[in-house]
Amino acid sequence: MKNFKQAIGFWWRFTKPVISKHWYVFSAILVLTATSMIEPYVYKLIIDELTKLVGVNEVDWGLMLTYFAVWGGVSLIGLAFYSWYKITLNVDSMKIERDYYNYMYERFLSMDISRHLTKKSGELYEKFEKAVEALWVVNTNLFFQVLPSWFPFLGVLTLAFIVSWQMTLFM
Repeated sequence: MKNFKQAIGFWWRFTKPVISKHWYVFSAILVLTATSMIEPYVYKLIIDELTKLVGVNEVDWGLMLTYFAVWGGVSLIGLAFYSWYKITLNVDSMKIERDYYNYMYERFLSMDISRHLTKKSGELYEKFEKAVEALWVVNTNLFFQVLPSWFPFLGVLTLAFIVSWQMTLFM
C-alpha cells in the first residue's frame, strides 16, 4: 500500500500542474455529456413528427427543418467539443510526459558515477523508460477512457433523479 501511495503521489506531482490549469477540459466533458443526452430527445421529436405524417397529407416542413437543424447543431457542437477535448488532452499528456522525462533524465545524469559503473546504464535507462510508459498509460486511460465514461453516467443518473427519484432508487 505504501508503494501505491508513493506512485499516486509521484504521478500527481507531474499531472497536477498541467491539469489544474485546464478546468475548461472538464467543462468540455460536461458539454459532451449534455449533447449526448439532448440528441436522443431530438431524435424522438423527429420520429414523433414523422409518425404523425403517416396518413396525413400536410407536412409542417418548418417544424421538421427546425428539428433537423437542432439535431445537426447539437451533433456539430458535440463533435467540436469532442475534437477539442481530445487535442487538448493529447497536448497536456505530452507536457506531463516531457516534464517527467526531464525529471528522470536529470536524475539519471546526476547519479553517482559508481552507480553507473556497478549497474549497466542501459538497464537503468530501461527502468526510466518503463516508468515514463507507465505514466503515459495511466494518463491516457484516465483522461481518455475513465473520465469521459463517468460523466455521461452521472448525467443520466442525475436526469433520472430529476424525472423520478423513487424509480431511480429502485432501479
